[in-house]
Amino acid sequence: MALEYALDVDEEKGVVAVGFVRRNLAMRFLGEGDIIKSVNGKAIQTVNDLEEVLKTSSSRGWEVVVSSGGLESRILLR
Repeated sequence: MALEYALDVDEEKGVVAVGFVRRNLAMRFLGEGDIIKSVNGKAIQTVNDLEEVLKTSSSRGWEVVVSSGGLESRILLR
C-alpha cells in the first residue's frame, strides 16, 4: 500500500484513507492517500486507534490532523 500511494513509511505515521463507503462527511475533507495522524490530540497509528478515539470522543466533535501530499492540516469536525 505504501508503494501504491508513494508514501515514505519511515517518516509518515498514521492511518491512510483508501476508500469511502458512499458519500459521507469524511469525503468532504479527506482524499484517498491522505494520512490521519491524530484525532483530538491522540496519535493514530492503526485503524484500531482511530476506531477507539472516535468511539470515546465527546459529542463536541473531532480535531483531526491530516497529512496530504506532505502538507499537514488541522481540521475541526463538528
